[in-house]
Amino acid sequence: ILYVTIKKVRKSFARGKSAATIETEKWVGPLPMPLSGEIAEVNGELKSNPTLINQEPYKAGWILKLRPNQPAEEMKELLTGQAAIEAYRKKMEAENITCEEEA
Repeated sequence: ILYVTIKKVRKSFARGKSAATIETEKWVGPLPMPLSGEIAEVNGELKSNPTLINQEPYKAGWILKLRPNQPAEEMKELLTGQAAIEAYRKKMEAENITCEEEA
């Protein structure tokens, strides 16, 4: 990830809508949210150093904090574990995405 543009704090959005735009060397696209809600906080460090997302995704590279509207209801619909892996595998097959091992 080379660039990230995050929507402003207090911006509300529906589940599946984008709360940010992510840019890599070869791709620009949305960051869809798994839950509806409001942006409570954004990581200001990403403006000057967006590669933190790559380097420390679980620490300094966080993107935003979400205040969900209906967490109990919407979280029931999220896929986890093996179900999430299988859904992603099907999506990759449908879009003809393959991964190659390095030699």
